[in-house]
Amino acid sequence: MSIRTNYINNFHLSFDTMLFKNPIRYAQSWEDHRVIECGLQVKKNDTIVTIISSGDNLLNLLRFEPAAMYGFDINPAQIYEVKLKIAAIEQLPYTEFLTFLGYTGTEQQRVKLFHLLTHHLDNNTYTFWNQHINLLGQGLAFQGGIERNFSFLRYFIRFFLAEEYIHYVTAQTRKERQVIFEKKLHRPILKALTKIFMNNRVMTHLLFQNRAIQYIPSSFNYNDSFWRKISHAFVDIGCINNPYLYWIFTGTVLEDRHYWQPYLQEKHYATLRQQTKKIRIFEQDLCVGLKELESDSIDAFYISDIFDWMSLDEMEKTLLEIVRVAKKNARIISFVLNYDKGIPQRLRKLVYINEIKSLELFAQERVGIYSKINLLEVKK
Repeated sequence: MSIRTNYINNFHLSFDTMLFKNPIRYAQSWEDHRVIECGLQVKKNDTIVTIISSGDNLLNLLRFEPAAMYGFDINPAQIYEVKLKIAAIEQLPYTEFLTFLGYTGTEQQRVKLFHLLTHHLDNNTYTFWNQHINLLGQGLAFQGGIERNFSFLRYFIRFFLAEEYIHYVTAQTRKERQVIFEKKLHRPILKALTKIFMNNRVMTHLLFQNRAIQYIPSSFNYNDSFWRKISHAFVDIGCINNPYLYWIFTGTVLEDRHYWQPYLQEKHYATLRQQTKKIRIFEQDLCVGLKELESDSIDAFYISDIFDWMSLDEMEKTLLEIVRVAKKNARIISFVLNYDKGIPQRLRKLVYINEIKSLELFAQERVGIYSKINLLEVKK
């Protein structure tokens, strides 16, 4: 996810830079692991390329026992995060791993566990976390910029849902959620306000970094996009057994760990500990880093939403490099935050979007911040 952190996420308001001053942008992954795994259909001994971000989906995919896992990110802080998580998996028992990340335990316990890990970290990773030990003490899994954005957003959710808040969080059916959505959120006054504040001028000059919207056409309607996403999240998805939206809405994790991300589940922990040496980390742009890999060597690519932050020329160069290293019929899963650029014309004989499967994947996703998911397949 965060290979594009150089460009600042244009969906989320920059609260993390304006208010929270946080070096970690993503402490958790906000791209549904079930969608990624279903789309890529990863098998044992596959070779996988991933965007690192928080490292969660890299670790989730590791349980399939790949031959090799290549993780890419241009944000050093996110690389320090995944290195810390890897060291914790290698050195700590499962219960202490959960405590260290903040899912259980106390601040004192987490700081003590960090000091136990110090000899297993490289100098840069140790120095970074020693300087930001307060984040570890508070529970790393909830301290990223995006997580703090969501915690800030939670106050507004509670305010607007008011007496329907508990009813919404526990709503079992789409029909129940639709009624609450129409009653509390999809109201004329709120639609009028978003129409005022989510026009192109405001979005371009007041709320978001210019680079973030540089490649979105001037005809793109931010207000319509916003309401499509809100409706999808509130009505189609919901909180029941959903580790993503449940935390966003409540600030707590689901009691049943069966629904947690796989790398956080005890049944996968031993496998992860056996597989960590297969991870190779690149602090590089994906297009540049892939040049170090052999042609026809990669089975699956999880590339987050990096195409949102690229010009068509940059996207074309990156896709060409992906095609070079990809095996025949390799799969690529790409998330679209706002505007879908499609596939550059000259690459359409090499890569195509499986539209039917892409729609199926989007219908399954449980986060609600994306406008589309594309499953690409290499045709060479």
